[in-house]
Amino acid sequence: MSMKQGEREAMLLKMTVEEAREAQFQHGLEKYGEAGNWKAGNFVGNPLAHMFTELIDAMNYATVAHHKGMMDACKLRLCYDMMKVLAEAVQCMDLYQ
Repeated sequence: MSMKQGEREAMLLKMTVEEAREAQFQHGLEKYGEAGNWKAGNFVGNPLAHMFTELIDAMNYATVAHHKGMMDACKLRLCYDMMKVLAEAVQCMDLYQ
């Protein structure tokens, strides 16, 4: 059964982070098959570059949530700064590859 856009993500929010991570992994297997099975070493592309772009997206999602009234400016700044620190750390990791 297909979920409407946003329903799966809303369901993930109600899980623990580890449960959501595993559910997201299973979703990737369903979507991409074994090609997306990073546990089996099948990840295609540069995982650091992908992680970096996901963190940049997270910064943008936080801004959207703020504009929709879902978080105040203080929470936006906290989320934005945390994602920025993580993104900068990933950039540093990539420099040493």
